[in-house]
Amino acid sequence: MEVVIPDEFYKKLSPEQRRTAVRTVDKIKKAASEDLLPSFLLSHNSKILKGSKGVRFKFKVSDSERISFVYAYEGSNGFSDCIIIEKYLTHDDQSRSGRTRNVVKREETETIHSSNDLQNMMSIDDNQDNIFDVYSHSICHVHTEEEIRKDEKYFENDGNDNDINGRNLENREAQLSVKQSQLLRSWNAEFPFFVSGCAGSGKSLIALHILDYYRNQIKPLILTDASDRNSNVIAHFTLSDGLKEQAEKQYRIIHPDFKYPRDDVTVRFENLTRYCVKEVKVQMNKVVAFELFNSEFLNMYYKRKSLIEGHNISPIEIWKEIRGSIKGYMGEYWSKKKWLNRLDFDVNTVEFLQNTDVFTACPENSKRFFIKDPYLKTFIKLKSKLNLYKSYDKKRKDIICEDLEKMYNFYRKVDIKDFAMTRAEYLDFSEGSHVYGNKHGEDVYNKDERSAIYDLFKEYENWLKNNKYFDENDLAVKLLNMYKPEFNIDGKEDKSTYPFDLIVLDEIQDLTQLQIYTVYHLVKEKARIVFAGDEHQIINPTMFARKDIYTLFLTDQKTAKKVNLLHLRSNFRSQKNIIDLANHMSEIRREHIAKTDDETEQDIEAERTDNDCKPFCLCPSEENISKMIRSLKKYPDTAIIVADEKNKMELVGKYGEGQIFTVQEIKGLEFKYVFCYDLLGEYRKIWEEIFSTGKAKNNSRYRYYFNLFYVAITRSKDYLCLLDKKAICSDLEKEIMPYLKEIDDFNSDNLYITGLIDTSEAWYESAEELEKSGLYEEAILQYKKSNERSKKLNTEIPIAILRCQAKLLAKQNKFKEAWFLAVEIDDYNLALTNADSLGDEKLVSLTKKLQETPDQKIQIKERERFYDMIAHATDNQGGRIFLLEKYFDDLFVNKIGERVEWIGNRYKQMTEVNSDGKD
Repeated sequence: MEVVIPDEFYKKLSPEQRRTAVRTVDKIKKAASEDLLPSFLLSHNSKILKGSKGVRFKFKVSDSERISFVYAYEGSNGFSDCIIIEKYLTHDDQSRSGRTRNVVKREETETIHSSNDLQNMMSIDDNQDNIFDVYSHSICHVHTEEEIRKDEKYFENDGNDNDINGRNLENREAQLSVKQSQLLRSWNAEFPFFVSGCAGSGKSLIALHILDYYRNQIKPLILTDASDRNSNVIAHFTLSDGLKEQAEKQYRIIHPDFKYPRDDVTVRFENLTRYCVKEVKVQMNKVVAFELFNSEFLNMYYKRKSLIEGHNISPIEIWKEIRGSIKGYMGEYWSKKKWLNRLDFDVNTVEFLQNTDVFTACPENSKRFFIKDPYLKTFIKLKSKLNLYKSYDKKRKDIICEDLEKMYNFYRKVDIKDFAMTRAEYLDFSEGSHVYGNKHGEDVYNKDERSAIYDLFKEYENWLKNNKYFDENDLAVKLLNMYKPEFNIDGKEDKSTYPFDLIVLDEIQDLTQLQIYTVYHLVKEKARIVFAGDEHQIINPTMFARKDIYTLFLTDQKTAKKVNLLHLRSNFRSQKNIIDLANHMSEIRREHIAKTDDETEQDIEAERTDNDCKPFCLCPSEENISKMIRSLKKYPDTAIIVADEKNKMELVGKYGEGQIFTVQEIKGLEFKYVFCYDLLGEYRKIWEEIFSTGKAKNNSRYRYYFNLFYVAITRSKDYLCLLDKKAICSDLEKEIMPYLKEIDDFNSDNLYITGLIDTSEAWYESAEELEKSGLYEEAILQYKKSNERSKKLNTEIPIAILRCQAKLLAKQNKFKEAWFLAVEIDDYNLALTNADSLGDEKLVSLTKKLQETPDQKIQIKERERFYDMIAHATDNQGGRIFLLEKYFDDLFVNKIGERVEWIGNRYKQMTEVNSDGKD
């Protein structure tokens, strides 16, 4: 007998339920392997469920929970003589039919009195095949009798909580469903590839599988051609350490031996910022991200108050405008430049161009002109046309060709010293008058606001220069110019070597165009670039649009290189009722903003069935708000989502820190229960403009507010509740209310809160997810809650808290402090990362010494050099003792005093300052 376990069965469960399910399913497999399944089910109070297609059973797991399953004697979909594990039923699930009006018929149960009763019932009826249709697009783990027998030793040891039926829990997260696998086959390595997809669609996972497919299937074929051995390194880029680690972890599951690469191919996982830092040889503590911009720069800038209060522009919005627009946007032709000066070129060149249809003079300045569509193919056509001019001698043609080459490079290169928008360019987004074209029509900010932002930008640039700091765009330009790409009309390579053979660029919507342009030039064959992202999840304005990616591949290609699009419409995260609401919001967006024929504007397909629970709309009373927030904060795997930082601080002030997020913070995470607070009411005027004025059509300003709501609601796996304290747009209210269930007064049963789980294990796993996403302060709070609920001493929790504190310090560029914390918890990989970030070779060497095995430590030779490392690492006695104790055994520590004194003297000599060795 086989046991079939759909992946969906585990994905719906909380961590604790998952562990219970693992143990129970293993017992089922064991019973099946011994032909004792009927007896096992009988002993677990099994009952047959009637009123549904096929023969379904449920059996007792605990006092309040059951597991339902289907038995198939013979089926047409490949399932036969097997049991299919179906659902994990909580108390709420079993009683829901009594509380839900939409249920047509409550399932009846029939008690099974004997093994014979159960065996007789284990037969198939005429409708049995319909049951299996549900699983045709799902991941199903089929355990054959042979596999079950192999697991007998595992059963004898009573299983392992971290293992699902002989497989690691994490293995499932790296597997594709049948539908996803079919979509993967549409990839053609001859063309650039864009994997787009809705929230929870698995686009990042498919991109990882493409990486593996290229490494193992396509690259070996390419290597047979000796002329194409340019680079044997393929890379996966993301924007954060957490995403990089997660991608590497999943790839290790997909391809377990990737750490032991063949001589022909190496796979690398990179944080794009750290890669730039390493290549351009800048110290990580000189890199400015939002945290440093907000805490250090904005706090000293005197106009900050007027911007934030007078114009109501938050720090994060200012940062994104500088990062994504002023410095990071390339323009509609992927060129930072537009106007050429006649005086820079030969008069014959200007004369020749004036006789073409690409020459456009500047009406305000007779010396200036620009080339329409300044792509490679445009300049190739100009060069071909030049050959038709019989009256031009060779010398004249050569001069014009040189000028055309100069112009093409002018458009394609990015000036390392002057690449930001000018004030005039930033203030003027009108068509034809601006290098960046009519990107937005009516944009987010008016000219007064833009002028204030640009004033701040100029101060910001001075601050960077004075402190020798660099931001992400500065690093991207440095990296681009380090490779010195030369753009040639005759089709020569832009440079002799390229670092990568194939690149996967994930979460592309969060990158600036300048970063994308730089990565584009790190690979020779532009067809070997795979993008993954979703423009409907852009909530941090980076000026990203998918059509701009299509344009990018026109810039230096002789013929247009088509970008193949794979759009994933299946959502594997949220239950169907939530997807229905998201789809209706998409309908509104299509009607008022988007082009209806765009593939990415089509509805999402819910891969999960509904749970008979519509999203709730809770009446906005103060009592309801208080009870809802206080109740959810008692449980992990819950989130309270607000529109902006101001609303977050308001709730934190009332209810304390923890589980309150802005939409920007929560992107990429998922929770069992999500409560959206004032997401629609906060922007009532905007929604009224969308519905009534007609201004919204094709306007990116309004798309942002759809994205904000879409990202928030699709964080929820099972339960969603909306509450708007402020009145929402009446037209919007009419549209969404049919998809919501109104609740007048807070009731934890009616809102399905009582079924949530509050255990140490659940808090710990929730904290781990937050840590992976870089929300270290929130993770620390949840690790502490895990510790409070732990019935026994868990030594991992204090270590996890210190690890998060170290990562938080690193996020604030306090790498030395982060290094000490990492060493304290023996996390030497994290310590090495911080030492590397400082660019401190002595600290890197010391970290590697501290990692040595006991045998290596005994054999230490150059002790004085080692003591010099310690003297370099710390300027106080406590730090020296700490590092010596970390390295040496107790016998040596007995003589620690004389060593500390010696190191103190070395520190004095090294720094040439007075030091008494005291704190």
